[in-house]
Amino acid sequence: MNPAFGHCLDTRVAAGDLDIPLFPEAARKVIDACEREDGDMRHLAEIVRRDPALSAHFLRVANSPAFGSRSPIVSLPQALARLGTSQTRQIAVLVTVKAGVFTCESRKTAAQRLCLHAVATAFWSQEIARLRRINVEESFLCGLLEDVAMPSLWQLAADISKSSDAPYAETEIDAHIEGLHHVVGSDIAKRWGLPARVV
Repeated sequence: MNPAFGHCLDTRVAAGDLDIPLFPEAARKVIDACEREDGDMRHLAEIVRRDPALSAHFLRVANSPAFGSRSPIVSLPQALARLGTSQTRQIAVLVTVKAGVFTCESRKTAAQRLCLHAVATAFWSQEIARLRRINVEESFLCGLLEDVAMPSLWQLAADISKSSDAPYAETEIDAHIEGLHHVVGSDIAKRWGLPARVV
């Protein structure tokens, strides 16, 4: 591993020179609404309706064979009622995180693979949590966000590589990032205000 690259990356991360993704606002509002004891599906539907892509996704999932729909569901309140608050929260987080967090201009294909891995890990973590009788929602988030720092670190590494005399190999970059991404990931989770156990 090139020590100059590692030093430069560590220095820039420590200085906060990293494009930290924002926690998607639509997901935050849906999560908050699902956790309110006095919340209802109409209020939740109003929040979801502000995001057309999210609305379409909920309707598509609610009408899928997985939910055994005999008659088509055409309204958001119906769709959300069929899915329930737990599924609604998960879908909102999945859709918005996939769109806004697991993206990287310098390594698009790798970011897409990472996103698929994150979704699989989230559902696997959820099943383990059920078997162990621990918090399913937190476990889902932990699985989904396990590698949340990778796209930001890849992009920063690409910027460093571009400004150097000779570009660094991806294997060299990944070797250094491997030991760093969990620290940056925890920092992202903290900035997003996620529960301490998720951090």
